[in-house]
Amino acid sequence: MTTGATFGLRGCAFALLAVGGGAMDAAAQEAFPPVDLDAYPVVNSVAFAPDGREMYFAILYHRHLEHAGRPTADAPVTAMFSVRREGAGWAQPELLPFSGRFQDYEPTVSADGRLMVFNSKRPYADGRTPELNDLWQSRMGPDGDWSEPSRIEAITSFEHEESYPTLSATGELVYLTGYPGEDGIVRYDLFQSRLDGGSFGPPERHPVSTRRWGEGDPWIAANGSFLIFTRWDHSVGWNETTDLYIAFNGPEGWSEPVPLTELNSDGPDFGAAVSADGRWLHYRRDSRFRTVALEPLLDRYRPAPGTGGGTERAPNP
Repeated sequence: MTTGATFGLRGCAFALLAVGGGAMDAAAQEAFPPVDLDAYPVVNSVAFAPDGREMYFAILYHRHLEHAGRPTADAPVTAMFSVRREGAGWAQPELLPFSGRFQDYEPTVSADGRLMVFNSKRPYADGRTPELNDLWQSRMGPDGDWSEPSRIEAITSFEHEESYPTLSATGELVYLTGYPGEDGIVRYDLFQSRLDGGSFGPPERHPVSTRRWGEGDPWIAANGSFLIFTRWDHSVGWNETTDLYIAFNGPEGWSEPVPLTELNSDGPDFGAAVSADGRWLHYRRDSRFRTVALEPLLDRYRPAPGTGGGTERAPNP
């Protein structure tokens, strides 16, 4: 995305919190993310392989190369890496084979771990290079190698921004779209597309989306039962007003989004990602990584039966 969250790395610290009074176990107390943030300055959030033994993320690539003593003038601003479990720890991060040439970041992976969707400013087949992000996909072959990415043409456009995807096991792709509003201010709203038969369907505004707020950084549960995302006030600014929200998907549809008040602060709170085992919510407060137990949050905010759902969808722009 191209708001203040795009390269919102203003420090390299992490913090661990417990929600609901429960103590964190040893696995949760492991430093997150498990990389040297000076050498690998992570941009926004991360994505996990289904078994939790691999993590995908983007970094400020030019800063990484400078730290390694290999500054390169034509390096893209961001590039995507992976890091794998190795025994009780983690191996050295590796550049994804298709990344490092263009500005790639904000990956998500499918429930089977064989499809990756991410945003990029890669050139089009006709030679045009977009100023805004588009969504691209790469598929893992039988040999375990990622394919050369292809643009998701059904939901991307040269004129608008499409970025920060998240994909459920049921094939629901949620992402943000940026487009100019009537007042000239670029609006960022959540949209969705359905993966069916290996292809993505046409875009639709997500039911929780509203034109009143800027919206981004979505993370959808594997079963599609809840969505965590950010909202901010366009008239004030991203840095001053960005907070985390949650909405639940029930028999009557999506519930009205509510702020995660115990996580939100006076600064920007963003970049939600849930661990592969569903136990831990990782997010960023300002630039610091924080980790909280997820289940107490779900218990607190999940609507009582018969009281949630039915949000009215705003029209597409």
